[in-house]
Amino acid sequence: MRFADQVVLVTGAARGIGFATARRFAAEGARVVLADVSADCVQARDKLLAEGFAQVIAVQGSVSDQGDVERMFEEAVSAFGGIDVLVNNAGITRDALFHKMTEEQWDLVMNVNLKSMFFTIQAALKQMLPKGKGAIVNVASITGQMGNVGQSNYAASKAGVQALTRNLCLEYAGKGIRVNAVAPGFTFSEMTRAIPEPIIEQMVKKIPMKRGAEPREIASAILFLASEDASFVNGQTLAVNGGMYLY
Repeated sequence: MRFADQVVLVTGAARGIGFATARRFAAEGARVVLADVSADCVQARDKLLAEGFAQVIAVQGSVSDQGDVERMFEEAVSAFGGIDVLVNNAGITRDALFHKMTEEQWDLVMNVNLKSMFFTIQAALKQMLPKGKGAIVNVASITGQMGNVGQSNYAASKAGVQALTRNLCLEYAGKGIRVNAVAPGFTFSEMTRAIPEPIIEQMVKKIPMKRGAEPREIASAILFLASEDASFVNGQTLAVNGGMYLY
């Protein structure tokens, strides 16, 4: 198993891409920390326990709160001894046309989607730098690459994730730490289920593969980037979008 005895912390792990990713890591031998702002992370942990994955814990807290993040990592280290892989998956949307967008909508999205990584990655580096190794995978978005009407805040935050990923590679590649990102396209998840069906149909028509992604397909890309199979991949953003955006 690719992640036997490694400790993996996944943010936004209660559902969707985060939960699918946590499950895949557990199936590959990892000890997994499911972190989420929602108490549903406890139910997610219980699902994995019921499936026979014994080495999983849940930690509730907000990634946009530095105190909560520090507690997440403290509990992870207390339970499993350290952190080998960090997956920054937590994210939110607060959509509005730019001239109608409020400061609160802008700040909420920026704090959860981008500023949170300042907190989580600093906490992870404290564990990884002394060991001289580690892998960080940040979840960006196709929206950060091609934009989307009504999502200026989300697009800016996700473009920032890509820029941050590149810069952290420059700073830490020589210290044995790899930092990469995935940029999912349209994915069926709790975040997208609120979209009206006619709009979903229009979006799917724009995808050359004529379908949206399942969370497990994004999880597969995340696991690849975190694994030794990607040992010479660093500072990259892997597009997982069915061909919707090509660059």
